[in-house]
Amino acid sequence: MNSPVNIIISKKLLLSFTIMVVIVLGVPFYWFSVRPSKIKKSCSSVTMKPYTQEEKDEAKKKFDDTDCSKVLAYEHKSTGEISLAYKEMGMTKEQAQAIFRDLTRDEAIDKAGEIMEERKNQCSKLEQIFSSPSEDWDRPSTDGEYAKCLRESGLNAPQPTYTE
Repeated sequence: MNSPVNIIISKKLLLSFTIMVVIVLGVPFYWFSVRPSKIKKSCSSVTMKPYTQEEKDEAKKKFDDTDCSKVLAYEHKSTGEISLAYKEMGMTKEQAQAIFRDLTRDEAIDKAGEIMEERKNQCSKLEQIFSSPSEDWDRPSTDGEYAKCLRESGLNAPQPTYTE
């Protein structure tokens, strides 16, 4: 028959065994599942500091001075007239003629598209600056920032693949 002492010892043994099982299963679960999820979530965005009002004003002035609203609205068409787009490319007529003079029509259209894409990127960056919030804000991290954050946090980051 079980004495009260044996029941207390078996309850303590059962409790100790249960605690050990929770620790043995819980630590690896935390280390290999919960911890990486938290790290990946924190690495997926970057906290940006707000731009100063001076930086915002300067970006807005540059945006207006370069007719960025027209640049961002411009759609490059492979059949478009290049001679009509030089102003949107931020050039004088003479600059455009110097660049496009020795190119075939297809090469000129491709070159115009490259120039417009570069201008659009510059204008988008300016627009992002002057329209950014006045307090700290989060933006999605780039692939490089994400991989660096994962490595610094102790996780194996996927290595970039290069194709030739």
